[in-house]
Amino acid sequence: MSTKIPKFVCRNGEIVPSDEATVSVFNPAVFSAFGVYETLLVWDDVIFHPAEHLNRLWRSAIAIGLPFPWGAEEIVVWLSQVKEANEFHRGRLKVIVIGPPPGEDSPLCFSWPWPEMEIPERAYEAGVSTITFKATRFMPQAKTMNTLPNLMAKNAARASNAHEALLVNFREEITEGATSNFFAVREGKLLHAPENEILTGVTMSLVLEMAKRLGIPVEETPLPADQIESWDETFITSTSRKVLPVTSIDGKPVGDGKVGEITQALMAEFEREFEAYIQAHKEGDESGS
Repeated sequence: MSTKIPKFVCRNGEIVPSDEATVSVFNPAVFSAFGVYETLLVWDDVIFHPAEHLNRLWRSAIAIGLPFPWGAEEIVVWLSQVKEANEFHRGRLKVIVIGPPPGEDSPLCFSWPWPEMEIPERAYEAGVSTITFKATRFMPQAKTMNTLPNLMAKNAARASNAHEALLVNFREEITEGATSNFFAVREGKLLHAPENEILTGVTMSLVLEMAKRLGIPVEETPLPADQIESWDETFITSTSRKVLPVTSIDGKPVGDGKVGEITQALMAEFEREFEAYIQAHKEGDESGS
């Protein structure tokens, strides 16, 4: 674990050694999970869609009544600084905003680099396995630090040698993954859970835009777990995974157990847009813009 710890962390715009980026045990983030967070992707020094992530960070903070005195542009500068301080070129950037320390009024914003998620190429070719896990997140539309259900779901997936756990609510409906958004395909239509019951990911939003461009019909609808056998394809999306096929749920194949055509089309479209975004922003940096 120690090899993953970065040399430097950004604390409210100040670059400090990681061992100085500490939080009091009395901070409300410790005993009340009073905080929000985001994970951004860095590729060849380019931060992928930072505005969307940081706007959601702000919305999450507002939703729980957490002061948020910074603008997205200011935090982007901090992210660039901590990236450069750690000589970090590819991977993830973590950002958390937590409540003010005792006796103070200003919140704390920490950011640091973290290694990219290691997903073998075969996972995109053959798909991954998942399990279902009965749990719901508190205030699902806000990305808060109250992530105990997610942690328990991830641990259950790991114990089952599955890539991800799919959360199932009290109505026995699959809502989202422990660390991802979930999609199903049935008869050529792309299905996803109602957005007022999930955390709509930045990658999810991009995929929905791509589906529209490709002429793939989309339906926002509950996804009962007892209808898994009626789905032809399933996949998950997240910042680290992009679009990742799911070909098995609870040990049973989805459809024919292979990566489906709509999943393949969205994977290819996402990669095209991703590469174009990275190239355009690299050229922008080189031109001084």
